[in-house]
Amino acid sequence: MSSPATTVGNVASDFANAILGIFDALAQALQQYAPILVEVAITVGLVSGLGYALSRIPMVRRFLGWIGL
Repeated sequence: MSSPATTVGNVASDFANAILGIFDALAQALQQYAPILVEVAITVGLVSGLGYALSRIPMVRRFLGWIGL
């Protein structure tokens, strides 16, 4: 029969391995989808920046107000 300290150590080791497994799975998924995520982030940044810049133009602001935005 194993001592209580050994049992606690085994449980802690199993828990740590489970946590490391989760992070490993996340790292693999991120590595697989990183190029797509970067492209999406760049596209969203460009579109939102362009939208903000256009919304600062008075004629565009009047049009946006006219259509209810």
